[in-house]
Amino acid sequence: MLHGLTGSSELMRPLASRLCPEGWQLLLPEAKSSHPERGFAWWLRDATPAELLDVASLAQVAESTRGIVDEIIGLNPELVIVGGFSQGAAMALELLNSKLEPMIKGLILLSGKAASDSTLSGLAATSASQQIPVRPVLWMHGRRDRVVPFAQAEQTLTAFRDASWPVTALPHEKGHMVDLSQVAAIQSWIDDIVV
Repeated sequence: MLHGLTGSSELMRPLASRLCPEGWQLLLPEAKSSHPERGFAWWLRDATPAELLDVASLAQVAESTRGIVDEIIGLNPELVIVGGFSQGAAMALELLNSKLEPMIKGLILLSGKAASDSTLSGLAATSASQQIPVRPVLWMHGRRDRVVPFAQAEQTLTAFRDASWPVTALPHEKGHMVDLSQVAAIQSWIDDIVV
């Protein structure tokens, strides 16, 4: 489970611990870039989340992806469920384009969107050619999210649906947050895919 901007592995731990299936190992990678206010970032830039990432930011995404993959591969897992909040959700999506991809059992995307348009445009093409087999996706986003606008996050949801991935959508009426009243629904989704 991957934290968001200004987050940390320890801030992600309470939610991730509740979601981790019985008998599975919990891994909470931490970004290497310190955020000037607090916590960490998978990439840093002076722009709003609504704006496209520039070349320097995309390079940071690629470097962060390599670090996450190395950390997970180091545990020698058979299967993984990858997920994250905000920037962490974007990083979870990036793992579909990594050597970790064959091990991914499902995706949990909380209050996030793809880091780049190419991530989404490549989704349909690779799914259609069966280079990436479809997997279950859980998508949660707040309609009042002012950090990552709902319409942008919805593009990610639409891309998965258009590529015929099985998606469970959990929109809520709150802002940039995990709707804790729906944690049981997330747990149930996880239980269904780990059977």
